[in-house]
Amino acid sequence: MSSLSNTHLAFNRIPQSSNIPAAASAEMQNNDKLPLSKQGAAILKINQEFASACHRVKRGEITHAEFLRITSDCLDRARVQQEASWLLCEQARKGEISREEFGSKIGYSEEDWRKVRAKVERQMEVQRAEMEAEAHARFH
Repeated sequence: MSSLSNTHLAFNRIPQSSNIPAAASAEMQNNDKLPLSKQGAAILKINQEFASACHRVKRGEITHAEFLRITSDCLDRARVQQEASWLLCEQARKGEISREEFGSKIGYSEEDWRKVRAKVERQMEVQRAEMEAEAHARFH
């Protein structure tokens, strides 16, 4: 699928009215939610810029060409963020960087790690139970 097609699909999925910046700020400040990493915050900002451009083009504040330029810029920046995150995770997996260095680059404090670790452990337990149930169903 072409990037222009992807742009149109994404454009059409944006709600007509949205309070993304306010919702994002509330999520970032809510202690019950998982903390945002530096990469997560950067992606959130890119998504907010894209959503804003969608609303602006729908209201006629910017041209379609300007919208496409903003969208292309957002996609490029998101791709760079994702690649940097993948590289950092790969380095951590291989033991090429310490946990402290990983935490510093990803942007999590020890308190953040406690929150993240608990959720990851719960997800792993659920996946393990699902795999055991699937294996039991297949072989019994």
